[in-house]
Amino acid sequence: MNIEDIISIDGKKLPVRVVLSLMELEADLKGASYWGTYLLYHAFDTNDKALREEVGQRLSAMGQPRYEGRDQKENQKSLKGLSGNNLTQGEIHFRLKLAIYELMELKDKEGKYLFEYQNHWIAIFWKVVELHIGIFEYQYDEFKNLIESLDLTDLRVKFVKTSINDCTHNGYRGFSSQWVCKSTSSRGQNAFARMKLIDEEFGKLLEKNGLAYS
Repeated sequence: MNIEDIISIDGKKLPVRVVLSLMELEADLKGASYWGTYLLYHAFDTNDKALREEVGQRLSAMGQPRYEGRDQKENQKSLKGLSGNNLTQGEIHFRLKLAIYELMELKDKEGKYLFEYQNHWIAIFWKVVELHIGIFEYQYDEFKNLIESLDLTDLRVKFVKTSINDCTHNGYRGFSSQWVCKSTSSRGQNAFARMKLIDEEFGKLLEKNGLAYS
């Protein structure tokens, strides 16, 4: 991340460090997410993962959603950094939808569905956060709105907001690389291993559908 990179915002050219400062100054206002959105677009355009993570963490800490005040044309702006392609928001959502459908049909070695329980949506939630497509840590309402917008029909395990309540405990806090199995029982350990496997397989499906991490 180069904080001296220049961003053009409504005809004005500002360094990344200045925009980060503006986010902090307007932490209690809608403006924080406004500046954050421009930084995220810049991060996608320059394939700057470090900046994406920094902005995501700051907005999450502020309790700020992504800014939605830009017009429809701007909201459909192509994003870079996903499998090297330029994808619009609509294309990203379509591919995400396909990956979720495919995940629901996967079976384990015993012929049982891999994705069986409501809390398995935790794995999907954190993978979506990891994609950096506008959903940040613990933004449960925003994730609910995203899933509803995908118009997923006939799912075996439908999503409800309480599906991801365990994101803050039971070892599933943060990206899957940070998960820690806290259970000492074989049942709990098996459940943890199943969640890790779902996370791994969903990651493969996202990559298959052109949503690999940059």
